[in-house]
Amino acid sequence: VDPRLADAVLGDLNELFGPEAALSPWRAYIGYWCRTAGAIWHLSRRRHPRSVRVAQGDRTMVKMWKDFIHGLRLFVIDGQRRTIV
Repeated sequence: VDPRLADAVLGDLNELFGPEAALSPWRAYIGYWCRTAGAIWHLSRRRHPRSVRVAQGDRTMVKMWKDFIHGLRLFVIDGQRRTIV
């Protein structure tokens, strides 16, 4: 990992830890190490270039299908966040 990136990540972790530790030291301690583990996990994974998909078929139908999937994702995600009163 690039040392500049590591320094930036540690700085961000410390910035989050300070205010949390003032409120609840134990919760801040656990949160710090969970975030640290997450950062290590994401930064250590190998990056494989994604293969480029070639859209097959009519461009209009491909565009419509992508729009439909995007709308469905927004509807499902937005629907889970809202509560009906």
